[in-house]
Amino acid sequence: MGASRGHGPERHSPLHPASPAGTNARPQALDPTRLQAALDHAAVSAPSQAPALLGALTESAIPFGRSDLEGAAFWLADHFPPAGPTVIGHGDLHPLNLLVDGEHWTLLDWTSALVADPAYDRAFTTLMLRHPPLAAPAPLRPVLASVGAVLARRFTTAYQRAGGTPSDQRTLDWYTNFHALRILTEFEGWCQDSTGSDHSLHPWSTVGPVAAQILSRTTEMKVSFVGA
Repeated sequence: MGASRGHGPERHSPLHPASPAGTNARPQALDPTRLQAALDHAAVSAPSQAPALLGALTESAIPFGRSDLEGAAFWLADHFPPAGPTVIGHGDLHPLNLLVDGEHWTLLDWTSALVADPAYDRAFTTLMLRHPPLAAPAPLRPVLASVGAVLARRFTTAYQRAGGTPSDQRTLDWYTNFHALRILTEFEGWCQDSTGSDHSLHPWSTVGPVAAQILSRTTEMKVSFVGA
């Protein structure tokens, strides 16, 4: 399952959901209170918990002129799931952020990390596997969707076998919508960036329409994805 000896670390195959499942469960075994105490002591200004990040996303949507994103953010705030266990969540856990070197596994890109419910990571990884952010011709999209459904189911099974902390369906659904809002808000910010950076190849440009559908269905509001 790891890299062959002598070939050095490699990113894990994106079609191997067992690896992110095991990796998903491992940070959750760490004590989040020590991390939160260290962040508080260092006066870190970046959001470190889901309510704070939701507030930041809401504030970001206002100057964008995106009333749909703002409305979806308020809906999520009004339907926050009941408090449960908290763990160290990575927030961007997918196979391409995983380096494997023999028995050594390294998880990259912690910029979206939070101290949050275990569903924070599980919902994101399931979303990415269920809707692979890969550009494909129209005739191949149903095939890609079918493969994604299988990968998502395999990931859920592997996560449970790896001892991942369980979450109820309501909480999982909430965090799925939370990530959908994050995807749309981040991409909107890039589109309105005056530097003109090209993000058309970023995974958000492919999964964005799905994120809009998820939020529209849940909130019963019309939420749109505006591509680059």
